[in-house]
Amino acid sequence: MSELMLELNIYLFPITLPLIAAVIVLITGKCQESKKILGGISTVSSLIVIYFSFLNLIKSQTAPILLNFNTGGTIIAIDSLSALISLISSILGMIVALYSIGYLEEERITEFYFLLLLMISALNGVAYSGDLVTLYVFSEFLAITAYVLVAFYRNKEAIEASFKYIIMGSIGAAFALFGIAYVYIISGTTDLAQLHGVLNNQPSAIYYFLLIMFVFGFGVKSAIFPLHTWLPDAHSAAPSGVSAMLSGIVIEVELYALLKILASLFYNGTTLPFDDITIVFLFIIAALTITIPNLTALVQEDIKRMLAYSSVYNVGLMLVGIAVGTQMALSATIFHILNHEIAKASMFICAGAFIKEAKTREIDKMRGIGTIMKITGTIFTITAFYIACFPPLGMFWSKLFLIEVTIESSQQVGWLGIVLAVLIVLNSVISIGYYYGVLVKKIVFIPKNEILKDIREVSEKSKIILTSEIILLAIMLLISIFSIFIFDIIKACVISFLSIYS
Repeated sequence: MSELMLELNIYLFPITLPLIAAVIVLITGKCQESKKILGGISTVSSLIVIYFSFLNLIKSQTAPILLNFNTGGTIIAIDSLSALISLISSILGMIVALYSIGYLEEERITEFYFLLLLMISALNGVAYSGDLVTLYVFSEFLAITAYVLVAFYRNKEAIEASFKYIIMGSIGAAFALFGIAYVYIISGTTDLAQLHGVLNNQPSAIYYFLLIMFVFGFGVKSAIFPLHTWLPDAHSAAPSGVSAMLSGIVIEVELYALLKILASLFYNGTTLPFDDITIVFLFIIAALTITIPNLTALVQEDIKRMLAYSSVYNVGLMLVGIAVGTQMALSATIFHILNHEIAKASMFICAGAFIKEAKTREIDKMRGIGTIMKITGTIFTITAFYIACFPPLGMFWSKLFLIEVTIESSQQVGWLGIVLAVLIVLNSVISIGYYYGVLVKKIVFIPKNEILKDIREVSEKSKIILTSEIILLAIMLLISIFSIFIFDIIKACVISFLSIYS
């Protein structure tokens, strides 16, 4: 019995260890509130979480790990795709913990690292959830940590942004909870692995009602248009490390939660796994999520708001893959999540370094700062090309695969698939307009005589910030070099995922 409990505990370490570390941070912070000590504890504990997340990924390759804790249903389901999402979350959490040692001032450090560790635990909890109620609880746990971290600076802007996030998130949570309750009423279970097919005998009105409940319920937290308006405000107000978490993994994990529900309840296993109305509905939302925020990004003067709107645009791309729903499409979506997580975290971390030195978020007031801060400027430029999907960088391949599956979907949905593929290409060109035409050209590629006087005095003071940037750059280069190999691993993980939920 004790051996079984130990094994269960090991599987759950990616969830429980950050909670333990959070308590240690809280106790240590009461004695000595040093960002080096607390940041060190958080970074080391996150490294240990990465190790156990990786072990779960290895162990789940042979068969999914299903834990029911004698409840009669699967509470935790660690398939290899969930384990991969958990690993991605843990890696980014570690990098942000490290980066924040150099970025944050010596003020309320205990609170920051306590909440960051809780966020890592919640992220892994969402990834591992095998039950609708468990998924909902961890999703709300994640949202609460995000609400408080957005308000971390406690100024007017931060409080307003957090309050807006809370209101929209609560409305989304109500939609999701109503959907979960109705699913339980008609099926008698909330076990995601047992829900496949329960809507087959239900009226179509119930089917589409639940679809709307879950898409809009989890769509708020994954920043799907038009439910995305909290994200630019939250990014602007939050510390840059929190912005990296929000765009890098929080909204993607919420989208992954939606994917679990769609696969479990609505997946029908045909050539394109959703019916025509569902695909068209998701395609329309995806098209709006891709286009409108991307156009809005073009006119932003605040660097963090520009990057936030870009994140919404990329969520739209991920939603396209989910809408198509095939193994190839879902693999392309997960690959894009991986690419976007690393690249957008790098963009926010570099932007945070610029903001820290320039004391402004306005792009025009930091003209040429990337020329003075050479290492950060170089990494910022490479990341901009990466996220703008220049070949042969990793994000080029994930977007190419998404375009390919969208074109293939035209066999079922007709001209809409072709139109959406063309729309993705056009928006890719638009994104180059602000990544290169605005950010890189104004911040890095600028004549020395046009660099602002105040900017000439800045420097790259923090080696810890530089270390975080270099780690992210190394990961991006590795993904680019081994793109096909990584994509094959992701495809195997998707097969494991679908074996449980469809």
